[in-house]
Amino acid sequence: MPLSELDEELASHRLFADQARCREVFARLRAEASDPSWQPMLERRFVAMRRLPADDRAELFGHVRVLLAEKSFEGCGGLEMTDEVRVLIEREAAAGA
Repeated sequence: MPLSELDEELASHRLFADQARCREVFARLRAEASDPSWQPMLERRFVAMRRLPADDRAELFGHVRVLLAEKSFEGCGGLEMTDEVRVLIEREAAAGA
């Protein structure tokens, strides 16, 4: 097998290994309990949260936990990136996921 083909094959194995690891990490993050302060904060800011069934709410919080773990934020124009701001941004992103 030519070296270039071997490199491609090894790269694809690494890619699949990385994807499998990501799936494991994401599954663990989704299964973790949410911060208890999230629910009242999100219900206060997003009225529709109150009407979500428990399963859908848990799924949404799982997406939020994954996004918070893999993304970082930086405030600009004097905006302070508090936990509330981060969770609200991630909720918006997760709702579109």
